[in-house]
Amino acid sequence: METTEVKPSESSKPSEAKCACVCHKMFGIFILIAGIVGLLGVLSVMSHTAAGIAVSVLAILAGLQTMMRGKCKCCNAA
Repeated sequence: METTEVKPSESSKPSEAKCACVCHKMFGIFILIAGIVGLLGVLSVMSHTAAGIAVSVLAILAGLQTMMRGKCKCCNAA
């Protein structure tokens, strides 16, 4: 059985490992979806009321995810 050595990238510290779990990407995903919903509202694909509610819910979810980031069980990078 072979082992491979993972080389740290130049931008990160050698002792700092990057976590690849989805929980660290959720804020960006919420912002992306909010942007798409806002664009659909402006283009009248969605009603302005539905777009406003959806963007508000996404903002709340992004805030909750940011607050809970420290509870990630797979790493201490949060």
